[in-house]
Amino acid sequence: MKQRNVGKTYRDKAVNRLITKSYPEELRKGIKKMHDDLVVGLLSKTWEWFVCYTIYLQCKEEVKMLVFFLAACSGKKMAAPINKGFSSFYVGVAKKKDEDITPVERFAVRSSFHHMTAIGDILFPESSVILKHLLYANHPIPENPNRSTKNRKHCIAQKTPKSSDTEIKLSGAYFRKAKKLNARIRKKPVGIHFDAFTEKSVEARVRYAYNPVCYEITKTSTGGKKVRAYIWMKWSRSSHVKTPLKLGPFAVKFPDSLIHVAGPATPYYAVAEWELQ
Repeated sequence: MKQRNVGKTYRDKAVNRLITKSYPEELRKGIKKMHDDLVVGLLSKTWEWFVCYTIYLQCKEEVKMLVFFLAACSGKKMAAPINKGFSSFYVGVAKKKDEDITPVERFAVRSSFHHMTAIGDILFPESSVILKHLLYANHPIPENPNRSTKNRKHCIAQKTPKSSDTEIKLSGAYFRKAKKLNARIRKKPVGIHFDAFTEKSVEARVRYAYNPVCYEITKTSTGGKKVRAYIWMKWSRSSHVKTPLKLGPFAVKFPDSLIHVAGPATPYYAVAEWELQ
C-alpha cells in the first residue's frame, strides 16, 4: 500500500490555491521552491535562537564573551568598554585555579590562542611558531624547566642548550631586516647581552616573538657581526604578567599565564641567527 505524505500533500494544496492553473509550470515550481525555502529558513532560525537562548540561560556570564566578539564591528567609541570587558574576562580566568576553570572559559581561552596563531601565520609567523609549540607540541619535560631569563647572568647560563632541552630554530630572515632591532644590536659590543623591549622600541613582530631575549654577538670572517638570539621559552604562571594585544581599535591585556590553560606549555629553547647588514 502506498504511503501518503500528509504534510507534503497539505502543503502542496495550500500552495496550489495561491497559484492559478494559467501560470507556466516553471513559475509554479519556482513559487513552491520559494515557499519551501521560506518555511525551512524560519524553522532553522527558530531552532538557532532557541539553542542560543538555552545556552544563555545556562551560562549568562560566559555568553557575554560572545557579545564582546559581536561588538567588535562597532566603532572606536565602543572600544574602551569592550577592551575592559575582554581584559576583565581573561584576567579573571588567569586568577582561577586550574580545577575551577569552567569548560566554557577554557574553550574561550583556547579559541583566543587559535585565533592568535591563525593571524600570526600571516602577520607574525615567528611568534605563531612559538605559540604552536607551546599549545600543541608534546615536548619531553626538560631538566630544571623553571629557568628564568631576567638579566645577563641568566643569559650566560643559558648560552648552550642542555641535553634534555628541545631546541626550536626560528627563521632569521625577518630579524635580519628589522631596522629598529638591528640598530639596538649595533650599539652592543661582541659578547653576551640581555635585552627587553618596550612597546615602540622595536618592531611589533620582533617583540611578539622575543621579549625578553639574549644575544650572543660574534665577529664574522669579513669583520661584520653575527647575532644569535636565544631564550628559554618558559611562560609565567603569574596573572600579573600581561601582553598588550592590539586588534584594530581594541587593545586587550592578555595574561601570559593563560597559555597553561590552553595547552601543555612545556618550556623549550628557541633560537634564531642572522648577520647584521
